Amino acid sequence: MNDELTPSERAALRSRILGGARDIRPAGAHRNAWIAGSVAAVLVIAIAGGVVATSTLSAPQIANTPSPTATTAPVVPTPTPTPTPTPTAVPSVGRAPFDSDCENVLTSDQLASVTGHEMSDVTFVPHDSRFTLVGGIFCDWASSDEYQAAQITVAALPADQNLPAVEAGLFAGPECPSDMTFCTFSWSDGTVQIHVAIRDRARADQREQTAAAIASLVRTRIVDYPAGVAATPTDAWWSPWNCDDVSASIDPGVFGYDTVTTQDAGSGTYPMPGVCLVTLSRSDGTLSASVSIVPGGAIGLDDMVTSVYTSEPVSVSGATAAYWVELQSKYDTGGLRELWVTDGENLLTVGAVVSPSVRSLDATPDLSIVLAEQLLSSL
Repeated sequence: MNDELTPSERAALRSRILGGARDIRPAGAHRNAWIAGSVAAVLVIAIAGGVVATSTLSAPQIANTPSPTATTAPVVPTPTPTPTPTPTAVPSVGRAPFDSDCENVLTSDQLASVTGHEMSDVTFVPHDSRFTLVGGIFCDWASSDEYQAAQITVAALPADQNLPAVEAGLFAGPECPSDMTFCTFSWSDGTVQIHVAIRDRARADQREQTAAAIASLVRTRIVDYPAGVAATPTDAWWSPWNCDDVSASIDPGVFGYDTVTTQDAGSGTYPMPGVCLVTLSRSDGTLSASVSIVPGGAIGLDDMVTSVYTSEPVSVSGATAAYWVELQSKYDTGGLRELWVTDGENLLTVGAVVSPSVRSLDATPDLSIVLAEQLLSSL
């Protein structure tokens, strides 16, 4: 503020600025005029701009500091907004729930509590890509302290996905058809679906309640892990095949046989859609093999290969990778050999080509490789 104003004038001026339009009284007798309201307004404006103007009256004239000339700010052109690109959906490669680990589905203590037995993981093909593709997991346990005393099978996957055809038949049967068969239970909340099959020889009359209890335990644990996500099909996936058409891709003469026939494997009570039985025939006998494809099934193949009983890489023309694998049942002494072949996106499996008198594990692998190469070239 200007030092020519007395403290009381300064106080009055501050009050006018802060409190509104009040009169400012003259400083003393030598002031012969009141400061008009309009002058006070000018004072307010001047102070706001850093300039104080006072009335001349009888006091010496106070020089007014000229206000700076306002300059026009340059017009800055408004930049044209850049359009935000629409996010592109990233295809999913598929992810199993429970971190793809059956130990996360049910603990050993939980399994023992519902069956009264020590239970071991006997899943035939851990990390099965057929389930990973639909964002699911399949696990199998059996009693290890007493043979065939109890067995529990669990499948979990997103509610909007379908079980692989073979397992769909397992869980679609009657809930508890007899005391010596599996009792099944299914549950869904619209987000996830859980299927349970149980065989418990000592508690046959409690299997239905036990299956429901197992499903409840799985529900409480599934939220502790990232949810399963189904894979997004791509143009590189093979189309599902029809077993009746597979024979057109096979030249029986290469194997030294005259004719080839194909048919669906399985039966009416245990269907195996997509799995074909190939039979090569000539006058003195036949050769047979089972073949199947899993479109997109190369997902998690490395985990599948390392989890089987034994595996051996082999060379198959037209394949990016191929393995002879021995699948050994952890439930009994059964087992079989299969040839797993991939083009990097899909999976072709060929069961060992055998004659009716030859066990699968003793089969010569060369014929299976030839059969795989013929099928691979047509897919």
